[in-house]
Amino acid sequence: FKQFAFDGVDGMKTGYISKAGYTFTGTVMRDGVRYISVVMNTESEGARFIETAKLYNYAFNNFEEKVAVPAKTVVESVETVKLKKGVKTSVPVITDADISFYVKKGVEPKIELSASEVTPEDQLVAPIEAGQKVGTATYKYTDADGKSIEQTVNLVAAEKVEKAGWFRLMFRGIGDFFGNLFKGLLDLF
Repeated sequence: FKQFAFDGVDGMKTGYISKAGYTFTGTVMRDGVRYISVVMNTESEGARFIETAKLYNYAFNNFEEKVAVPAKTVVESVETVKLKKGVKTSVPVITDADISFYVKKGVEPKIELSASEVTPEDQLVAPIEAGQKVGTATYKYTDADGKSIEQTVNLVAAEKVEKAGWFRLMFRGIGDFFGNLFKGLLDLF
């Protein structure tokens, strides 16, 4: 079977059943990319390995990973989130990990933000640690055939926000009271 060896194969299961013929299930990993193959109904023991090699070669030659959104990226529609009882009233947010898709080589993928969700202000109370999860963003990749895949990434606080002292919170409350009162008066007219 030495002639059927394929560089990077690290898991496999062979078999034969009369209805499925000679079969092979395997995994291969190269440069951090893993593919899984299932080949069924070949006519000989050797043919299952030849067909598997064709699948692996096709995958490695025709697809590549594209990073759509790098880690620590600001999401355009969710640059900050509001919080309560902090020295600041909002905190900037960033993605905590990459969003990447496997696409055909040489094709620029169409990737868009499809949804975002943040923790409500009343549930986000200081102190907030840098890296603390404050929401999620979902990105959608659509290929040339119109098929789409979505991936979700966590949104995290980009910096630490300390809890405000009672004096600051008291004056912020007074300011909010008079601001809301003035706005209410303006809305009457």
